[in-house]
Amino acid sequence: MDLKLHEQLSFYYDSGDSWQVNLTVTDIDESGQEDGNNLPRVIDGAGFEILEDFGGVDRLGEIASLVKRDGVTAHRSELNWSGQWVPDNFTFDFYDQDDLNFRLKRLVQAYRQVYENHLNFGAKMAAILDREYYPGAHQKEEEPAPSVEVDLPLVVQQLKKADGSNITDGKLARINNQLIAAFIEDLKKNGKLSEKTVKRYHDELTFYLIGYLTPRKATLFGWIATDIGELYFKGCSDDEIKRLRAALNKLNKFLVTQGVVTPQWAREFKQGLKNSIEVGHDYAKETFSDNDDGLW
Repeated sequence: MDLKLHEQLSFYYDSGDSWQVNLTVTDIDESGQEDGNNLPRVIDGAGFEILEDFGGVDRLGEIASLVKRDGVTAHRSELNWSGQWVPDNFTFDFYDQDDLNFRLKRLVQAYRQVYENHLNFGAKMAAILDREYYPGAHQKEEEPAPSVEVDLPLVVQQLKKADGSNITDGKLARINNQLIAAFIEDLKKNGKLSEKTVKRYHDELTFYLIGYLTPRKATLFGWIATDIGELYFKGCSDDEIKRLRAALNKLNKFLVTQGVVTPQWAREFKQGLKNSIEVGHDYAKETFSDNDDGLW
């Protein structure tokens, strides 16, 4: 656009809610040393972002006043009505720069894939767009936490108890992260798998256990945990399903060797995954095969 220092740019977002965003050029880096992998990024900010499909500036101001007066709980349904994630301790002052940058990089990839390459994006990208993951969990991907001793039997017990309960997403995500950390630590100690493969297992389990099951108040030990065939309807490809299935089976094999689940449980889980994939694949193919806008 060839904007100069102190020049301003205004654009409108969402013709229904009519958000007007004003931008001012405050600095221009002409050094040529900026790493393109770090762009775009947020360098500073304050407050929660736009609430999608919410009614625009006037409605946002109205609900902000109500939340300030009555608290989040009294207006939870209004905050969540469009399906947008808000944190358990939501305030309009909530600001998570790491999460914003995590989303920003991936959103650019998603829209390029759709609008430039004319491809559907898979379930993982859809989950990021819909915020069907727990913000903060991605920090393990970029900044792995140091090894810690995990009480695996306690973690399994907590997950069994948590399935279908009113546990907060944040607490459930932390328990799942402990389970994943114990599994990944064991893989690293074993030393037979490449770093890339170990990371893939970590990412697959983080996506499914935290990104997909946690918002549904479900865990590895609940009745919907094997229903990965449902992911075909979220845009998952055969390859994505295959990788996720391999990660879950590898995790359950680890749990058997640690003596925290029975071999029978693991066999039933494995069979459940197989059945769900077969049913989901066939039904999704039948449903979308003649639909140009579908997954197939």
